[in-house]
This record gives sequence, C-alpha cells and structure tokens, in this order.
Amino acid sequence: MFRVLNDSELVNGHVTNQETSFFGLFKSKKTRNVEHDDTNEIYRNISSSSKPQRKPQSGFCIRTGVQIPFNIKVPFSKPAYESWSKWKNKDFKEKYCHFSGEHSNGETSFAKPVLAKNFAVAMRIQKDLHL
Repeated sequence: MFRVLNDSELVNGHVTNQETSFFGLFKSKKTRNVEHDDTNEIYRNISSSSKPQRKPQSGFCIRTGVQIPFNIKVPFSKPAYESWSKWKNKDFKEKYCHFSGEHSNGETSFAKPVLAKNFAVAMRIQKDLHL
C-alpha cells in the first residue's frame, strides 16, 4: 500500500489544522489549508466534446464465423445469407455466436443468433448502436 502512495503523483493536497487552548482542553474550529493543487493544470484540456466515439462493434457470421458488422437482425455474411435464404428456416442450427464468434454447438440460429450467456451484453450494444 505504501508503495502505491510513494509512487503516485500528488494532484491535490491539503492540511487540516485544529488549534487547542488551555493546555489542550479546549479545541477550536478546524481549518483546512490547500497546500498543493494541480487539478486545473491536469484537466485544463478536457471538455465534453473530447469524449471518445464508440466504434461500431464487430460481429461474426453465425454460419461461417467470419467477421461482419454486428447486427442481430443480419447475423450472416452475404454468401451465408444467400445459402440460408434458399430454405429460410429461422430455427436451423448454426455453428457460431454472432456476438462472440465462439462455436455455438448448434445453440444459435437466425431466430437466436447470440448465445444465451452473451445475450444481455449483446442487447446493450445493439441498443447503443441504434440498430
């Protein structure tokens, strides 16, 4: 713990003083004095417009596993979609998770392109991407 304190750079430091009188029996009001403050220097160039922009999330084709844009409504690469569209079986068991790209062992399909364990995170990303 002390190593963290010793290796850290002081940004803002203050000292709290409390005066006593009559041999320490009576204590006066505490005063707080700032001895070091670099917060303005450090945060000077930060503004709300400098927020990093989220890059579109990549997804994976549920049939081939190739990387494609993440969109739960379009979980196939173009060639895989063309193959799937011949039968259009929404419950046909596929091989990969659209969100993680991991093998799904038949637990994914056009109707459910994301593994259950990844579903909550995938829905948040889908919502963030406004798809």
